[in-house]
Amino acid sequence: MSCTPPYRIYLWLPWVCLVTLLGLEAYQYGLQVTHFEQFVQIHLLGFGLLGYPLFALWASRRLHLAPSRLWWAPVLCIPFYALPWVLYGLVYLLMGRIVGLGMMLMWLAFLPYLLGAGYFFVFLVALLLAAQRRLCNGP
Repeated sequence: MSCTPPYRIYLWLPWVCLVTLLGLEAYQYGLQVTHFEQFVQIHLLGFGLLGYPLFALWASRRLHLAPSRLWWAPVLCIPFYALPWVLYGLVYLLMGRIVGLGMMLMWLAFLPYLLGAGYFFVFLVALLLAAQRRLCNGP
């Protein structure tokens, strides 16, 4: 067993879990989204399916800093989560729809959930790192 932690796997774990859960839900109950706009707002923006891969790609370049910044990951993810919301709202505004202003700020309503889910996965990764360290170094 290699003693080097698989940071890239840990980094993509939340996104893989979310896509798996959404896929299982769609398989079990059928995809209930009938409009593309609703799909974008719920799945891509609300659940962060667009923002998290941007964060993971950015963070994968800085994996050597992962142990020291592990607990900051949910906070560092916030701008990457907000960016698709702001761009989507801007597109609405450019199309002449005033609802774009609300869309540009709606990500703030999801922020507590983002932080809660983020710290759940940070705690999970911390446990995995501790278990791996214990297995590599012995009891």
